[in-house]
Amino acid sequence: MTVSSPAATGQDGAFFEQHVNAMWLSLLTVNGIPPVISDCLLSEVHFQVALKGWATDDVLIIGDCGTGRTRKLACQVKRTFAVSEADEDCVKTFEMFWCDFRNKTLFDSARDRLALVVRRGTNTLLGDFSSLLMCAHASMDSADFLQRIAAKGVISNKARNYHDDIRKIVEKVEPGVGNDDFWTFLRTVHLLSFDLNTPTNQTEAWIKSLLAMASSDPNKSASANLTWTTLLKVASLGMGAAASFTRERLPPEVVARHSSIGSQAELLRKMLDHSKIVLNDISTTVGGRCELGRPELIGEVIRSMEGASIVVVSGSAGSGKSGVAKLALQALSSSSVCFAFRAEEFAKAHLDEVLADAQIGLTSFEWLSLLSSQGTKVVLIESIERILETTTRGALRDLLNLTSGDPSWRVILTCRDHSLATVFSSFLEHLGVLNATVLVGELSDAEIDLAVCKFPQLGPPAKVIPLRKMLRLPYILDKASRMQWSPGVTVPATERDFRIKFWADVVRGNDFSSGLPGRRESTLVKVALERAKARKPYISTDALDAEALHHLAQA
Repeated sequence: MTVSSPAATGQDGAFFEQHVNAMWLSLLTVNGIPPVISDCLLSEVHFQVALKGWATDDVLIIGDCGTGRTRKLACQVKRTFAVSEADEDCVKTFEMFWCDFRNKTLFDSARDRLALVVRRGTNTLLGDFSSLLMCAHASMDSADFLQRIAAKGVISNKARNYHDDIRKIVEKVEPGVGNDDFWTFLRTVHLLSFDLNTPTNQTEAWIKSLLAMASSDPNKSASANLTWTTLLKVASLGMGAAASFTRERLPPEVVARHSSIGSQAELLRKMLDHSKIVLNDISTTVGGRCELGRPELIGEVIRSMEGASIVVVSGSAGSGKSGVAKLALQALSSSSVCFAFRAEEFAKAHLDEVLADAQIGLTSFEWLSLLSSQGTKVVLIESIERILETTTRGALRDLLNLTSGDPSWRVILTCRDHSLATVFSSFLEHLGVLNATVLVGELSDAEIDLAVCKFPQLGPPAKVIPLRKMLRLPYILDKASRMQWSPGVTVPATERDFRIKFWADVVRGNDFSSGLPGRRESTLVKVALERAKARKPYISTDALDAEALHHLAQA
């Protein structure tokens, strides 16, 4: 007897949707954090919402922002998906998305979002689709978006073709749609990918971990399994009945078994605040006001993440590698949950110590469980070579081991090029996961000319060939923009002369009075010597000139 597979008969898609909906109900059980609208706690789940006027009708989830404001995420669930104007399923999906996007009574494009939910591992083409959406999310306006997708190296040709196909689908619904409207539309669309109802089933494992964490039962694992089985049945019945759920409308025994995790969600927000502090310390500008966008490199980082669990952004000192990683993380943050740490924070024996020192109040198990429903999670670790100076590195290995086993996690490391081989041999080789390296080189002539337009005083040094070569490093270009280049000042003719002027203008600050230039110079020398003696990136400043240190930090 021949038996058709569930995938061939269409049942596999229904089973996948059932598991996705059970995931939403699990999050509702604990008032968890939904994906995409992650500044909310999940408060309502609605199945088959065509009767409520939605074209995107598989599931609607509503989040409570805690200020009397709500956000909506309308989802279409597909086991597989192909982006093409010739694909009937694709055409129908984007027609429905556009219809809801234009329905101002249901959808507010400033706060509500649309999501395509697919099964992880079945759509290799979706990496390019994801990069197109990330490009739209990262752009400042429609003109910036069009410039990015036209530029070579920012997105792939396939992603560019996806853009054209989606635009053709939309224009069949609404001929003559403007660039602003189409860009705004793409910014509301997100891609979520879960491995539910697959052999790996890591999403289900983390959802059960979340249920176990919120369980009041002594046997937390058995409690989580029982709730998951119950919610699978509830989801199956609810899909057929176009049911709506709040936490109070879930089975009473499920609600009694699990508590809300709202307080833990607040701790997760503290973690995001910690990341902001790390990112604020990374400069992406010259002179504080000329943004070095470097879209090709940012595009390369994002594209590398489509196939690699770990991406190392490497370059020489002052090359701007940290700035590139920061801009890539910011581009990803609109569709992913992103965290940032300094490498020295991981000089601990266990990952839990890192979270405790950052005053997060979560264990690593709780952190990963809270993020179980998020589509993609990204961690940036800044200046990874610094941890090579320490003997305790267990926390870093904990993080890499935990995230490398889950395809929904990505790690970005920044590393100086001279330490790249050591970092690979010390931390990455044993993991057995795909990794990629993005090399950050010198600034192009166009980027230097952009800085000269913002800072015309840089014109004379930029014309001197030896100096222009130095200015190709963002760090040097930034410091040069802060130096004295008035018409009466002699432009250095050699690299040595430039360094002498740099020391006088930036380090000493010869324009200052009250002996401050000499104090700044001697303080910087003392810092360098003490760091070398201690073999540590940071030293105590108690015995140093506080005023001189303050001025050096502002230089």
